[in-house]
Amino acid sequence: MVQNFDAQPTKAKDQIKTKLAKQIENPVRWCASVELMLAQGVDTFVEIGPGKVLAGTVKKIDKSAKIFNIYDGETCERL
Repeated sequence: MVQNFDAQPTKAKDQIKTKLAKQIENPVRWCASVELMLAQGVDTFVEIGPGKVLAGTVKKIDKSAKIFNIYDGETCERL
C-alpha cells in the first residue's frame, strides 16, 4: 500500500495503521504517491467515491494512465 503520508510503500499492518493516523495530521503527498506508483509500473487507477478530483490529478501527472471511477454499486459492477 502506498500511503500519502510519506509516498512510500508499506506492507506491515502496524506501520499502515500508524501512517493512516499521520495522514490526518500531516500534508498529503498525493503527487509523489502517484509518481512512485507510475515508476513501479502501475498504469491503472480506481477512484472510489463521489467526484473525479483524484482521477483528474492522476491524468495531469500522466495522460496515459487508465482511470476508473466507482461511486455506487452499479458502477462497481460494470468494472
